[in-house]
Amino acid sequence: MIGTRNRLEILRKCLNALITGNESKYEVVVMDAGSTDGSLDYLKNLSTISLVCDGKPIGQARSLNDELRQVHTGLVCYISHDNVVQNEMMDVAVNILETDRNIGMVGLKTKDVTGPHIAEPYIGGIWASGVLNCNQAVLPTEVLVRLGGFSEDFMDYGIDADLTTKVLQAGYAVVYTKRVAIHHYRDHGIMSWTDPEGRTRRVRAALELYHARYGELIDCMNGGRLSRISSRAKLRIAEVVRGVYRIADRAGIPLEQVIGYNARDWGNFIQCPFISWLDPIRSRNRAYYLVQKLPGQSTGFSS
Repeated sequence: MIGTRNRLEILRKCLNALITGNESKYEVVVMDAGSTDGSLDYLKNLSTISLVCDGKPIGQARSLNDELRQVHTGLVCYISHDNVVQNEMMDVAVNILETDRNIGMVGLKTKDVTGPHIAEPYIGGIWASGVLNCNQAVLPTEVLVRLGGFSEDFMDYGIDADLTTKVLQAGYAVVYTKRVAIHHYRDHGIMSWTDPEGRTRRVRAALELYHARYGELIDCMNGGRLSRISSRAKLRIAEVVRGVYRIADRAGIPLEQVIGYNARDWGNFIQCPFISWLDPIRSRNRAYYLVQKLPGQSTGFSS
């Protein structure tokens, strides 16, 4: 499922990568929110997609829910029009879900290739609540439908964290692909809704709504695993680890190649609630890691 509006050039790359770079059988559903740059004509001429037209922006959550009604596959993936899925990575996510039915969502690790964060090995990780922030992900369609789809109360910001939380509360594990699955062509310059003040307001509203809805869970996360170590202490430990990586980098020691994980990985291992500190060892030979699961939860329905 892909939402788009006035990003024809990158939309072409997005769809071409899905069509040519993965072997899994798929359906592509695209929601156009009133494009005026030729995107709509381009999409209407593609026989390989299902097109849903809103004619105007109605909020990401509502658009995705409209697209979900057009999905007939056992698994569903949601990405954005500025995401280019890397070769075979959709196949990797599908294999993870088909191999382990206890996993309810695979977050697609995303790296910015434009914009101010290109130096980061990947973006995302832990949301403010403590859950993994899966901006783009693959999950069983039945799970998404039974969870009520995307919460339209959030509209856009916060819908991913809300969905992750619902998957966790349903008793499933949430994981990240170990390899970068998506290249993100971020472009804040042309999109009016990404102005800094507007984004700040939306993020604040999403956080307030999330805390109102999941306050008890947040308290549980803050007092759960590693409850004897404060969030501030965990942050300091993560900062020390990042410092070690910086020193090693200056000394020409490729720690990531030697250990298999980068400093951002270790920050997520250390700081994210309900991810075992043994996760780096358990996930050593897996295609996924950062396995988050709430204790004492069992799946409420089969996937």
